[in-house]
Amino acid sequence: MNEIQDIEQLDNDIQTWDAAFAVAMLALNSALLSELYALIDRLVLRGRATTYAEVMANFQTVVTWQADLPNTLFRIGFDDVLNGLLAHMGQSAERMNRYYSKILSDFNPSAYNTLVEQLTEQTRNLVTSTLESTYQKVVGDVLTTGVMTKSTAAELRATLAERLQNEGLSTRPVNTVASDSLYTFTRAYSQAVAEGLNLKHYYYMGTQIATTRSFCAARFGRVFTQKEVEEWPELTWTGKIPGTNKQTIFWYCGGFNCRHRLLPISKTLYTNFLNNNN
Repeated sequence: MNEIQDIEQLDNDIQTWDAAFAVAMLALNSALLSELYALIDRLVLRGRATTYAEVMANFQTVVTWQADLPNTLFRIGFDDVLNGLLAHMGQSAERMNRYYSKILSDFNPSAYNTLVEQLTEQTRNLVTSTLESTYQKVVGDVLTTGVMTKSTAAELRATLAERLQNEGLSTRPVNTVASDSLYTFTRAYSQAVAEGLNLKHYYYMGTQIATTRSFCAARFGRVFTQKEVEEWPELTWTGKIPGTNKQTIFWYCGGFNCRHRLLPISKTLYTNFLNNNN
């Protein structure tokens, strides 16, 4: 089906955008580490020789700095990282609009502008809240523990570098939310168009990886009617998301971290595919 080439390329692009976001987050961690080193320089950290009064003063400085952490993250570059992600969502919508314009003569992309804006804003809020809560905990725990246990400046620097650079623990939840958001956006947009234009046929497509579930592998590259898809939630498979029903299956597909999509197609494409693959 030549009509879906734009969407096949979109799946490849999402993988590239996903990887680029992860790289940008590691760069953000490096910038944050410099900010943390500057904070450490303001603290009195003399190991076991640190007095109780100095510990309490250090703790208050850390609490004040931590309260401003969200602003610090945006100041050192997260705003650019987030805007890049949102721009890719806009590119996803443009790619999907080209696809729908090819298969449906009456498709009007402007009818879905509000939906794009809503999904983009939801993503902005979700990624931002995940970033703030994750970094507050990871960084806050290290700083508080270091101060209260009378670590030296060198020890605290080493611990922060290990957590932020070597382990990259703080980036993982944010990367996951960002990655899922790219796929969720395209699924939500597709389903809205399908409902708006009364499309009732689907093509199961996406990225095949080493850990692809047998549920997805059995459906990959095949076409289905809406009724057939709505029967899938009655099945049981590994990775199935709780709450998967005949409505949410079009969003969840194979489940957690699924990299596939149910692409709405015209009845003509559906029939042509069946005729060409019998």
